[in-house]
Amino acid sequence: MRSRDGRGWLLFCTRLALYFAVFSLPLIHPGIPVAYDRGAVVLWFCLVPLEALAAFLPLRRLGARLVLAAAILLAGCVAAAGLNPNALPVAGIGCLSFALTFLLFRFPRWGRIAVLEQVFFAFICFRMLGFSRSSEEVAADSSALTQGILIFTIAVFLLHGMLIYYSLYRRPSGGRAAPGKKRKEFAVFALGAAAAVILLVALLPADFVKNSVVSNLLQDKIDPEPVPIDEDGDGMPDGNLRSRRQGNRGMLPRGSQGRSGTNRLEGIPESQWPGPGGSGEGGDEEDGGGEDGDGEGRRNSRGKGESKQYAVMVVASKRSPVFAAGSYRGELHPVRGFRPSKNEILNSLPSLRLLETWFDSSPGFDWYRAELEVFSLSTLPEKYLPYRPRAVEPTVLQRGYGPFRYSYRGSSEVSVGGLDEWKDCREPGDGELEAYAEFLDAALARNDLAIFDAHLRGALEAAQSDGENPGGYFGKILAILKSFAAFQYNIGYTENASIPALVDFLTYTKEGDCTEFSNTAAVLGRLAGIPSRVVTGYLVSEDLQTPAHLRGLSVLRGQIKLLQEFPFEDLFLVTTAHSHSWVQFWLPDYGWVDFETTSFAIPPVGMGDANNRDVVIPIFEKEPEITPLRSFPWRPVLRALGILVAAGVLAAYALRYGRELVLLARARGSGARAARALFGLLLMRLAAEGRPIKPPSQTSVEYSRLFPQDAAFRSFAAVYTEIRYRNIREAAGQGQLHGALWEGYRLVLRGQRRPGLAGFLGRIFSLRGLSYL
Repeated sequence: MRSRDGRGWLLFCTRLALYFAVFSLPLIHPGIPVAYDRGAVVLWFCLVPLEALAAFLPLRRLGARLVLAAAILLAGCVAAAGLNPNALPVAGIGCLSFALTFLLFRFPRWGRIAVLEQVFFAFICFRMLGFSRSSEEVAADSSALTQGILIFTIAVFLLHGMLIYYSLYRRPSGGRAAPGKKRKEFAVFALGAAAAVILLVALLPADFVKNSVVSNLLQDKIDPEPVPIDEDGDGMPDGNLRSRRQGNRGMLPRGSQGRSGTNRLEGIPESQWPGPGGSGEGGDEEDGGGEDGDGEGRRNSRGKGESKQYAVMVVASKRSPVFAAGSYRGELHPVRGFRPSKNEILNSLPSLRLLETWFDSSPGFDWYRAELEVFSLSTLPEKYLPYRPRAVEPTVLQRGYGPFRYSYRGSSEVSVGGLDEWKDCREPGDGELEAYAEFLDAALARNDLAIFDAHLRGALEAAQSDGENPGGYFGKILAILKSFAAFQYNIGYTENASIPALVDFLTYTKEGDCTEFSNTAAVLGRLAGIPSRVVTGYLVSEDLQTPAHLRGLSVLRGQIKLLQEFPFEDLFLVTTAHSHSWVQFWLPDYGWVDFETTSFAIPPVGMGDANNRDVVIPIFEKEPEITPLRSFPWRPVLRALGILVAAGVLAAYALRYGRELVLLARARGSGARAARALFGLLLMRLAAEGRPIKPPSQTSVEYSRLFPQDAAFRSFAAVYTEIRYRNIREAAGQGQLHGALWEGYRLVLRGQRRPGLAGFLGRIFSLRGLSYL
């Protein structure tokens, strides 16, 4: 078998090393903090290399090879995606790896399709170049890396091409190419590499590998004053301020009936927009950007004193409300309160820069869930999606939309159950409670624990006399929510969720925003034996859309073509006032379910409702003052590749015909050198006619036996052998033999020439003769 020789193993290992080098780029790229999930690691770093190894191993029986490959494929599919339809793409990639390797090393005639690997590797490298410009921070810090990736791309492309060439045309271990032939092959690839570098440097923009970021051309710090927009509200399409969407309105914060608001719509020029996520918020974030924070502190920068709400994102959804989650907080600290769960993969999803669509391959068996597709055009680089996300597409960096730079799509299986379904919820079993023990932990100080216990006992006692409480497992959840009926709710969002703050909320102030309500409810849930955690993000709701929000949507939709793809009634304007915190309780058979903890609280009044504040959106300018990031120059790159291909083809034909002319000139002489030149010319002409390529180990006589019907070829081989290996001193004898050799050359070409137009075109355009270089 061809793969038994040591050179074959060297080529295979080199090919595998190139593969690992290319697929390791995302691991070191600063623009991709989490490059691969568990399934992708199994697929690209285990399944694909092992399938290639199964195809290359020198097994004598094809059946044994196929059994080995099938076993690896089955194990890899189960580990990467489980036994579900998501395993089909994984299986397809594994089979492709096996087939390409098998053809490349065992059937060179068909193995030429492996050139697709070369294109695929180059495509991944170019994608890495694109990620170097994924954000201002990455662009500013990765100029050297970008230049390195560009050089690495050229090297990988050329080295992989050389590897494929040697794999297809390498000699068996018993045969050796002449030293001169090795030097010629090296010279060909060296010239190709030099030409590629020169063309890329000449054709690509001079600053292609430089990431000069200009964030603001204005030297003075701007504190812009918003200007009124469409105060009379006549910008609404058809004058319609209402829409009908599916959803459970009872899960909204109490008192958030935004349509009766009297707030105004205002605008700020996009070049003066006061921050990535807008400014101004109903609350402040004390430690969101701290050591244990989840990064959401970037959403707000002005605090409680701000009297306006700033646009954060536009969301398209068929359902309302949407609890767009950004952080899942399941770790309870006895003093600092709920912290983001370190082992929750969904906490890494918001900041995950994806190379391809992310899929949640874990099986889902929760009841009463429906698929919901959500599109977001956001000022924030993080992704916010409802629970439970099943698929998330890579974030697209938009140009021309001002601060709305990031767009992404995702689909989630959201809970669509209600009181009618949950009231009969069963009690969890011991095994289920053990599995969710982390979310039952309530290790608080003794005094704090006594205060929460006292409140919980009062809530459960009140529920026993409540004729509307269904009792049982869900009855405890309803009792906890109703226990806040005498508490004052002020819409806003703070990060001060420490246990002392929650104790003050329960015992003294009895007033707070969503943070106090949700974190307190989560502690009470755990004490009641209900797995609980706090979720933070944004509340996307139809009832939070005041006339000012709707007019803002109308203005933005008229300026942003991307939003015109969606019906107006499916769009929501999310502002800094919509930052939210809620609780998730785990229900047997239903899974994690979002609950609005302020549903029974005393609603806010006046300006205590941050949603009644004036709405501020960006005003788009015809000539933006912010220098946009350069997009990937596909046209120059494709032009450069086209020129490279054309130059390579022309060079190949020049090499073929130039070589034939050189051989023809040498063949006009005498002696063994002229005979060798004429035989080489004959071989190149036969290759152009589609005849078999002569292996280096065959003599001319052995090669002539491949043409049993051609007596002229056998005569030519005999004369050539006599000239090569006999020392003929007489000039007359040499001339006679060379004459016979030329006559045999003409007869062989005449006998082997293919008739018709196809044969003529083949002779003209064939490059098979380059195999003899």
